[in-house]
Amino acid sequence: MKRSIVHFFVRRLSVLLAAVCCTLSPAAQQAYFVDGFHGGVYGHYPLPWYTDFMVNQLEQHPEWCINLELEPETWDSVKARTPEAYERFRRAMGQGRIEVVNPSYAQPYLYNISGESIIRQFQYGMRRLREHFPKAEFLVYSSEEPCFTSALPQLLRQLGFRYVVLKNPDTCWGGYVREGGGEFVMWEGPDGSVLPCVPRYDCEALESGSTWQTTAWKNSAAYLEACRKAGIRHPVGMCLQDAGWKDGPWLGEAGNQQRSQYILWSEYFRKHLASGEWPRRRFTQDDFCVALMWGSPILQRVSQRVRREENRLVQAEKLAAIAGLENGFQPDSRLFDRAWHSLMLSQHHDSWIVPYNQLRGNASWADMILGQWGETYDRSVGEAMQSALQSLGARREADSQSFILVFNTTAQSREEQVWVSLSSDAQKESLEVKDANGRRLTSCRDGNRLSFLAQVPAFGFATYCLAPSRLTQQYPRTQEAQSGSMVMENRFCRMELDLQRGGTLNHLVWKGRGRRELIAPSDSFRFGELRGYLAHSGRICSSASQPVRLKESLRTPFSHTVTFEGEVGGVPFTKRIVMREDSPLIDVFLSIGWRPGMRVGEPYEANWRESRRAFYDTRFMLSVLFPTTLEEPQLSKDAPFDVCESRQPSTRFNTWDSIRHNVILHWVDLSSRSAKTGLTVFSDHTTSYTYAPDYPLALTLQYAGPGLWGRNYSLTGPTSVHYSFCLHEGDWEKGGVHQQAEAWQEPLIVAASPSRPNGEGQWLQTEDENLLLTSASYEDGTWRFRLYNASSSAAHTTLHLGIKADVLNEEDLAGNLTSRLSLRPERQGSRATISLPPFGIRTYRVKVR
Repeated sequence: MKRSIVHFFVRRLSVLLAAVCCTLSPAAQQAYFVDGFHGGVYGHYPLPWYTDFMVNQLEQHPEWCINLELEPETWDSVKARTPEAYERFRRAMGQGRIEVVNPSYAQPYLYNISGESIIRQFQYGMRRLREHFPKAEFLVYSSEEPCFTSALPQLLRQLGFRYVVLKNPDTCWGGYVREGGGEFVMWEGPDGSVLPCVPRYDCEALESGSTWQTTAWKNSAAYLEACRKAGIRHPVGMCLQDAGWKDGPWLGEAGNQQRSQYILWSEYFRKHLASGEWPRRRFTQDDFCVALMWGSPILQRVSQRVRREENRLVQAEKLAAIAGLENGFQPDSRLFDRAWHSLMLSQHHDSWIVPYNQLRGNASWADMILGQWGETYDRSVGEAMQSALQSLGARREADSQSFILVFNTTAQSREEQVWVSLSSDAQKESLEVKDANGRRLTSCRDGNRLSFLAQVPAFGFATYCLAPSRLTQQYPRTQEAQSGSMVMENRFCRMELDLQRGGTLNHLVWKGRGRRELIAPSDSFRFGELRGYLAHSGRICSSASQPVRLKESLRTPFSHTVTFEGEVGGVPFTKRIVMREDSPLIDVFLSIGWRPGMRVGEPYEANWRESRRAFYDTRFMLSVLFPTTLEEPQLSKDAPFDVCESRQPSTRFNTWDSIRHNVILHWVDLSSRSAKTGLTVFSDHTTSYTYAPDYPLALTLQYAGPGLWGRNYSLTGPTSVHYSFCLHEGDWEKGGVHQQAEAWQEPLIVAASPSRPNGEGQWLQTEDENLLLTSASYEDGTWRFRLYNASSSAAHTTLHLGIKADVLNEEDLAGNLTSRLSLRPERQGSRATISLPPFGIRTYRVKVR
């Protein structure tokens, strides 16, 4: 007994000595702590008193300073509702003890939205903050949530930032960054941009007994001792408190403050970055260990809405730019500002991790996104597109003698099937389509729509015309399957559907170079199978366990569409598969007839504080499977302005402390090095995927069950999802996957005009098909556009502009001129030689004569 008591006191004494050594040892030097506030008027910011509270705390604690991650719009409300407190805070901002570390408009997670959205989040946010604090500098990017993505070094450098931090020690509910170095690293982005970075230290462990913290959350003696042993001379911890907390200085009094000095992030970098040579490190998407309730009905609807809005808004801006270049059209910038405002708020991290939380009155984040914000967005974008079309004399419906304008908002010429909406009078007539040279084109009718194959130049338009015709083509609506199977085939691939096995595939043959079969049907997994754990059945259910009923098969000169109905675990579904003659992409539209209250996913019940969670293991979620025979496949996935060639052996995890990145933004690809063939899966929204040596690639379709903080993410009705897959040559780059995704997200725009415009217009074309046009705008005779090199190789190419000009200005994302390129005249406009690094973005500005 005495021996135990002695050991007890020895252990206690060793802990105290370690704390003293950590404080006094020259090797440890000074420890620091980054304190501050996170949130804002849309999340949590008590307007009546909190601004005064921050200033009062600064006055009471002269040793304290604060790093702010508050939504920029917060200051609009503070100024309107508490003007005296607002002025006090403005004065305090000029005293060197306050720093804004995340000026994005709505604090998005970043990894789950488009690269263009990220740019606008920062541009709009920084602009709004400078309206309130004109002298504000934005030097450091840091976030309390895991709001990170691999392209940040390039984006932040172009926006004027000098440093970045990859810690989020006290709010890791949605994930954390993999440990990645010591005191500093030089974070190298995919384009080669480098930014000094404070990583999550190798010695900064996940907090024991927690599911939301790392050990850096309060600069404990144990944490600082671990840093000392790891050779970190200036250890730093961090917590950006939720606005509304009343703690004041986070470390409290006495002992904690003796161990650490409060500091602004920019001051920490300035003091210590130059004290050593720091290693380079590339953080890829795999290093961002993030997890949300992917597949849950509410998050799925939010994610689909955000994706649709991202695509439409950028395309509306491009259409307005085409109109400006064609006839000098000046768009109403307020429409775009309102649309971006609604979209950016819909990208707020809280709208993804707590979509059920109340935001205004009784309205939740999801209510606002799918309701008021969504309606504002629809109105604004609809008006913007309509005004651009009207300036070109165009309208949505065609009559029997209309000219048809087809607009292409991408930087590559396209040949695709398009649909023309017919007026009620035109629907009564037989019509044909002619191109600008009067040649009759093959066309077909489907109710009140007419379809034909359009050829459209890059970033421009082509003109066609409708005329009465005595010819009428009829296409059979229904074809009976033979022997329980059906073949769909185009010039890219051939596939055979097994209607007795849930409409899954028996064969999938790539018809390109090195023709080969990509699947081997088995009883384990089948291509196109719906599979998941359904609680009402108490087991893993599969759609391949029973036949489907063929509902419709429609063949036209341009496409083959098959629709069938089936069941998975007694739940009805309808699947429509569209194979087009002009595209390797095979579109699938899936509707699942859930009954309210059904549960989907791992049957695991736990307290929300437990590390294991039911919404982690995607194998139990309802997914669509894509098993292949590809040998030694490399899995790649896109990210904002990047592609991650994953090194993870598996996406399998089921606890908070073992999260693996399994997020699909736009697409995920499997490519075989030996067979030089690949398969890509595209999703209409950000969600998760599954992949392991013993489990095929699978796209998450549905989860319903317990989520964070004990919330039940329940099904309330049917689900609709659009996904696509395609086969291609080589890897994702050789197969043109990025270009396929761009065309999938930006369909050709079709409108009618009573008068004949120019035969066609083309305003931009690149000789490198890897260069994607991510945005374009036109205002007061100035045309701005941004290019992204969606390639792992540098681009040195010629850019052709459909205007006469002398100089092409290159600028960064902050609007600063970086170089001037000479434009050389050519017959249809001007040309310039441009260079972009791998995965690089460049913004250009040219004055139209």
